Amino acid sequence: MMRAQYFVYTRNYSNDYKSIIVPSEDFCPKEVRKFFLNQARGLINVEQYDDPLDNPRWLFSRKDSLILFGLGTNNNALDEECYKDYAGRPVRGFFGVIIDSLTEDVKIPYDINFYKDLYTNHILPIWNQDREQFVGHTIELDVDVNAYHCIEKNENSTQLNFDSRKSVILGDVGIEECISNALFFPGDISVAIGFSDKNHAFAAEYA
Repeated sequence: MMRAQYFVYTRNYSNDYKSIIVPSEDFCPKEVRKFFLNQARGLINVEQYDDPLDNPRWLFSRKDSLILFGLGTNNNALDEECYKDYAGRPVRGFFGVIIDSLTEDVKIPYDINFYKDLYTNHILPIWNQDREQFVGHTIELDVDVNAYHCIEKNENSTQLNFDSRKSVILGDVGIEECISNALFFPGDISVAIGFSDKNHAFAAEYA
């Protein structure tokens, strides 16, 4: 099994948004974790941009030898009961994995069922926890990703932007091809998929 840990930024019924499942510092250094957090928060930012989260957005980000992959979504896409806070407001979140790209056979779980199972197994048990219990904790990847639809690295025709000095809008491209090509590229790169507001796409988190 590839070396990976979960990464989740959301809230529960009573407590505000925070990183509630975080990688251990020996696996993901603090500065890399902060970099990934900024991107995950930016992915689900619906206050600053005219860009409602009507459909899940996907994020692939490689920093050094680590890859963050996951989706930003309204939580009702993952569970139809526990997705509103104490005031009845819909909750959103980022749900993903951080993968050591140096391990062999890296596979990206591009399957909504993978994230539904993550929600069921690791979010529902803490949905009603109080402030004292609702703390960030580390969870190693505990399922076989081969049970889900995954993407493997492949050099294909999708032309990604590999220039870290600028951001580029790719337009209407195949999601799986984008992710596969990003996985093939060995350097640092971020690919955010699902924005409808170009200002959001050019946000500082992805510049």
